Amino acid sequence: MTHAREYIAWGAGILLWIFGLSILLSTIAFGYLDWPTVRHMALVLMPGLVLAAIFLFVLKRPEDLKAGEQKVAHVGRALRERTT
Repeated sequence: MTHAREYIAWGAGILLWIFGLSILLSTIAFGYLDWPTVRHMALVLMPGLVLAAIFLFVLKRPEDLKAGEQKVAHVGRALRERTT
């Protein structure tokens, strides 16, 4: 995993932690879960998480992509050998 992907993963994790913690603390403080507020918070959080997922995919190393292709080819060969 490249450094950029690590930073993106950590950033997304921190965002999720902050939003989850704020929902938990507000539930504890007020004694109930306010679903419209949680829904609004999720709508605010979703674009950032979608961008993080896109960047994690785009910043993949070429070696990682080639390793995935080799695995698929190897599995395909194994399936061909079993069926014949």
